[in-house]
Amino acid sequence: ECFFTKEEANTSIKVSFHGNIQVSGRRGACNRWYFKINDRECSSPETIEALYYYEWLSNSTPPAMRYHRTLEGYCGGIPRGSVRVELWVGSCPGEKPGYGRVGWRSVSRMIIEEVTPPQV
Repeated sequence: ECFFTKEEANTSIKVSFHGNIQVSGRRGACNRWYFKINDRECSSPETIEALYYYEWLSNSTPPAMRYHRTLEGYCGGIPRGSVRVELWVGSCPGEKPGYGRVGWRSVSRMIIEEVTPPQV
């Protein structure tokens, strides 16, 4: 969770996450990482999300897969003032969830910028 002061009402926020992401726990697992702004998932112009599907074809115990990933996007329609930005992990629609987490033995970064609204 990070807090940011948005200066203007007619701007957007660009958010990005840079760090290790892990999906593990079962064969055929999928997790969804997404941003929430002020306790709501961004929907303008679209959601800011990434789905990571984990398939392990062997009968042995699946290993934990940890990879550096970047997730970023724009969110509009946010009033000026204090803004709370959170990165959440959940399940993928129609798929079994795995064990999803971030930041395994590394530094993770969340970057928040106030920008001119993107052209859609």
